[in-house]
Amino acid sequence: MNASNLKQSFRQIAWLIVYDLRQQLRERGTLLLLAVALVLAGIALAQGENFRRNVLVAMYQASGQQTTAQSAAQTEAAAYFANPADPQYATLRWWRTAFDLRGYAFREHLDFAIKPLLPGAALAIGQADVLPAVVRVRAESMDSVRQASDLTHPERLAAGRFDLLFFVVCLWPLVLLALTLSVLTQDRESKRLPALALLGVTPQQVLLGQAVARTLAASLVLVLALGVWAGALGALPASWAGLTAWAAWAAVVLAYSLFWAGVAALVCARASSRSTAAFAGFGAWVGIVVLLPAVLAAAVTLLAPLPSQESLIVATRDSADQVQRDRVSVMTQFYEQHPEWRLERTALDKLPTPVTRMARAVALERALTDVNARHDQARHRQVQLLQ
Repeated sequence: MNASNLKQSFRQIAWLIVYDLRQQLRERGTLLLLAVALVLAGIALAQGENFRRNVLVAMYQASGQQTTAQSAAQTEAAAYFANPADPQYATLRWWRTAFDLRGYAFREHLDFAIKPLLPGAALAIGQADVLPAVVRVRAESMDSVRQASDLTHPERLAAGRFDLLFFVVCLWPLVLLALTLSVLTQDRESKRLPALALLGVTPQQVLLGQAVARTLAASLVLVLALGVWAGALGALPASWAGLTAWAAWAAVVLAYSLFWAGVAALVCARASSRSTAAFAGFGAWVGIVVLLPAVLAAAVTLLAPLPSQESLIVATRDSADQVQRDRVSVMTQFYEQHPEWRLERTALDKLPTPVTRMARAVALERALTDVNARHDQARHRQVQLLQ
């Protein structure tokens, strides 16, 4: 094909696309479908922004509580060491005092592990509603972090939140299929293909040109409208980081939309009528969005099964019992590593429970190393397979 023929072909495709988009703008059904999609996307974005603000409130409260508690502990400790003979300290218990190492480490110490929020977090909640953003870190063990979860009703977690990511992944393909499944099939039904052939327009040009144009036009309307709406809600910061987050999200949405344009093109190329294309398109949506992820998740679970939670709990209890039985050897090993903490006047088997608490926690962590390692390896293997 020479340059003039190629230029003529591009002109024909451009003319065809412009004509088709004008026709779509005259269709009330198309405009109503886009309006409903934008309303649903706006609701999903508002849900994500509300969740982000709740997480921010929890983070600020945790940081404030942590700062206040640590400042109070420092003030109390300074007052005690300035005058330890003060009568007010005579009746205080060790677990109620910030100037006792045991009391501070096991009770009075307050610290939180906080998961930072990235710009554009409202655009995709993901698993953030299952994995908490704020977790208290305890001195004696990290189990509280490893096994932490939000106190959310199981039915709410099973249903999931209606966030923007769910809308884009699950509902937006249905909108695109509804917009594009009439491509070529309507021309077959109306017997317009011979007339287009006289103008030098091939069915392949009609199929790809109209499917891609309709998809990109609808997707651009979606990403631009949600970008404006996100900025108005404050979901995206007015900074380069916020613009970058929106651009990355928009690129993913456009790429995902083009994938569904390809699916629609394949369906329309094979279907003889719009009704047949509608049934085939819905079947493709069910297979790709519903069945394929379920099959992949089941396959990953079979190839890299996680140890059961029951076995982890049983192993933790057995290890705790074993550490309690080996209390003397545990304390011997602990004091070999920390001789400066050893009590000279008290036998190891007579040590009170609070004194041995830290040593027992360290021994329990060591005893569960293999169990936790197997669990972490299986989870890492699952992540690799899913990726």
